[in-house]
Amino acid sequence: MDNMTPNLIDEKRGVFHFNPNGDTPIFLLLDSDEKKAEVNKFLEEIRPGWERMFIDYPTVKTYTEYSLPDEFLPFTMDANEVKSYLPDAQIIDGKVSLAEEKRIFFDKSIREQISKDLSFDINQLGPEQAYLVGYMAGKNGESFKKIIDFAKVFGEQGIKTFLSISSGGQSMGDKILLLGEKLSPESAQSLFGTYGKIVDAASDVADIVRENLGDHATSEIIQNAKEKLLVRGKNLLEEYAEKVLTCQGVTCDDIGRELLEELELAKTSAFAFSEVCKILVDRGEFSFEDFKDIELAYSRSPLPEKMVQEIAVMHRENTKQYPEGLREYWRGTLRDGLEKENPKQMIVSVKYKGDVIAVMRVIQQENGSWYGASFNVNPTVRGSRIGTELLKKVIDELAQDAPFVADCYSENPMLQTYIEKFGFVITDTRENYHDTGATVHEITLSR
Repeated sequence: MDNMTPNLIDEKRGVFHFNPNGDTPIFLLLDSDEKKAEVNKFLEEIRPGWERMFIDYPTVKTYTEYSLPDEFLPFTMDANEVKSYLPDAQIIDGKVSLAEEKRIFFDKSIREQISKDLSFDINQLGPEQAYLVGYMAGKNGESFKKIIDFAKVFGEQGIKTFLSISSGGQSMGDKILLLGEKLSPESAQSLFGTYGKIVDAASDVADIVRENLGDHATSEIIQNAKEKLLVRGKNLLEEYAEKVLTCQGVTCDDIGRELLEELELAKTSAFAFSEVCKILVDRGEFSFEDFKDIELAYSRSPLPEKMVQEIAVMHRENTKQYPEGLREYWRGTLRDGLEKENPKQMIVSVKYKGDVIAVMRVIQQENGSWYGASFNVNPTVRGSRIGTELLKKVIDELAQDAPFVADCYSENPMLQTYIEKFGFVITDTRENYHDTGATVHEITLSR
């Protein structure tokens, strides 16, 4: 026995952590599966038949101040007994005890109930399951039942949302349950499913970064992109939790319908693309020609119905804050422009893995100038800078020898960007644009 104990643990491999004032588990922190097997054998010799449980690292990270290795094994043992079996172990009375805060992991009756009600293998919890079970700690009675019922109703998608606790803290659990209560099942599933897509995008983003940055794809860049996506997912849940906080009846239904519309175009690939595109633009390395899986297309109308629908959804989301009259007028002109043949019109679109993420419709005028008739970006990729890159591309290719003109709603938050970044100037203002009651500026770029 003695000849194996020095190899079990040292200052680099981990820490025994205990509370000397109570009968609480002690944690053996492990750094590899090989070490886990070695320790398992050792513990079976000194504590035969004892229950043991392995929990994923993300769970531990949430509940302790330590920076821990990838594995840990909790078990109960008197500190002096630990020292007698593992003389080289480091015993620390730390500030945070997972055992005290999360006894649910070590209460056999509760573990059995969770295993029965949710079909979890409590000894091999996945990260999202561990966060859910951790959130259940300290809950009892109706509160405990409410969590169980939520997990049963919303299944894997609902359970996955508890990963947001990693970036938003335990209060995210309360917000997730509130969303499940206030929203219709269809709306809640859409929201939880979209959160899952963002989490999946965080898993995919490393490959996309490597594909497009090559040797410059550092672990820091990849980790930063992953963390931003996880925070984005958490923010999405928080945004709608805030909206439903005080809603009742029909108002909650309206929020649910808005949610379904907003998330209609949400796809895992688009979320991942969004973060990588932003990285490349910020580094000055973005190129339509070099970005893997991007397609820059120049098309003539009429467009295929599927593409018309995708662009219509984008436009609906991009203009939903506009006055109703202006919104409806521009939606009508957009659909006409996409569905009717017009030899003077060109539709420039950006697709990523087959999905439209940005599109611009331009029409050549009789005087030779180009009119930007519409410009829309998939809401999923807002903040990615892809819209700015598309506008630069179109202007560079079409507006070298002729003015480029567009109509811009006076309250459009992009108006200042068009003026300050691209050099547009306001050349006319119409206060009752096409009898819509809205003020619209004509903006012109001349080179």
